[in-house]
Amino acid sequence: MRLIEVFYNPDGFFEEAKKEKIGFSLPFLIVLISGILGGITTYLVVEAILPLGIEKIPGEQNKALIQFLSAGTLPIMVIMNIIGWIFLSVIIHLISRFFSKEGSFTLTLEFI
Repeated sequence: MRLIEVFYNPDGFFEEAKKEKIGFSLPFLIVLISGILGGITTYLVVEAILPLGIEKIPGEQNKALIQFLSAGTLPIMVIMNIIGWIFLSVIIHLISRFFSKEGSFTLTLEFI
């Protein structure tokens, strides 16, 4: 199965992909890795930029705020990626239901 086939032969691609039984593990792993990388990137950006504009908050409060914002980036990014994956799957599933009355939502999640 070649990924480029989805553009010129979508029916054949998805029929072949159904036979392979992808499951949730690979798509979930991709979303999880994407969320972790996004969280690490956001953490690094917050650590670099936030101290530049937080000097106006006095004393220990600014350190606590930086630690809170930095620590929250990774779990927030992972959760947002999972929510985005589900949201995008819902939108695509609704569009596909408009054109065809076949297919399940779990199969849409596996392919998205």
